[in-house]
Amino acid sequence: MRRILVGAVCFALLVAVVSPFSSDAKRRAKPKPRLSLATYDGPDIDVPPASVTEVDAYVLKCPRGWQTTGFGVLNGATDVVFADPTNDGRGYSFAFGNASSTSSFTASASVRCAKGGKGLKVTRASAHGSERKARRDWLAAQR
Repeated sequence: MRRILVGAVCFALLVAVVSPFSSDAKRRAKPKPRLSLATYDGPDIDVPPASVTEVDAYVLKCPRGWQTTGFGVLNGATDVVFADPTNDGRGYSFAFGNASSTSSFTASASVRCAKGGKGLKVTRASAHGSERKARRDWLAAQR
């Protein structure tokens, strides 16, 4: 009887020692943080001769849950007067200027968006507020 009891105790100890090593609970790797990126192109906008587009006339935003990380422009013969992040951090507001006194030109822009996943948070940009001054300065320089 004593041998059976000692054998049962040894078996119980063996199971207690070996079972954590055989379980994959401790060996599972933590999920790696993920970053998703996307570019959203805006429409073409006509810029009349000798003018600047109005403030907030051309605003591109990322979808809900995404934040902007940058922008791109296809300004052609126009000038980029400003490109500032929106207050909510999900887009950019652009103004384009046309220095030509006779011809209209087109311009467009795009925004680069990021979204974090699996433990990664992307926060908004914060360089807003200089659009109206930039627009006035560009118009004054063209006269």
